[in-house]
Amino acid sequence: MNLLLCSQFSNLKLDEIFRDNFGARIKDIKVLYVPFAGVEQRWIDGHVDKLADYGIDRKKIEILAYDTPKENQYDAIFVAGGNNCLLKKGLVESGWWEEIYKRIKGGVFYIGTSAGGVICGKDFEFSTRYEDYIDGMNDYSGYGFVDKYIIVHYQPDNDDYDIRKKIVDELGNENCLILNNEEFVIIKRKN
Repeated sequence: MNLLLCSQFSNLKLDEIFRDNFGARIKDIKVLYVPFAGVEQRWIDGHVDKLADYGIDRKKIEILAYDTPKENQYDAIFVAGGNNCLLKKGLVESGWWEEIYKRIKGGVFYIGTSAGGVICGKDFEFSTRYEDYIDGMNDYSGYGFVDKYIIVHYQPDNDDYDIRKKIVDELGNENCLILNNEEFVIIKRKN
């Protein structure tokens, strides 16, 4: 398992990370981009631009749709941020929730930004305290790739910092993986 988790992707310098993971073949890798968290087109464009800056061919970045064939092969999966509940709902309804889990366990490189990082933790119910939730949603379990609650955008200039700080205090700092907008974490594990 190979994960890159962050709050914001577009402001990070990750050239070395991509070189380490893909080397010279970076121009040949195929990326699945997951926009189900309610991201705006400008975010998608910005993420695709940044991936292209790292050497990935734009033509090899596929935007996930509900009908994307499960047979398609990818070297990396990029799960964009937005609303955690919308993201999980879209992935479950499209049939890609379990598919992504299997692929990550099978060694596909995972990039999770904001909500895409949060769902890698054990649970994200806490996030309903600072973002819209979906009526009737009762499964807030994450993938569990990280046995912690993943708290993103954790910085004093964030509008809901006080809520996030209270959540961390309640859950316990030792039970949280906390990322501000300038940080990222790489998690490598044998499956």
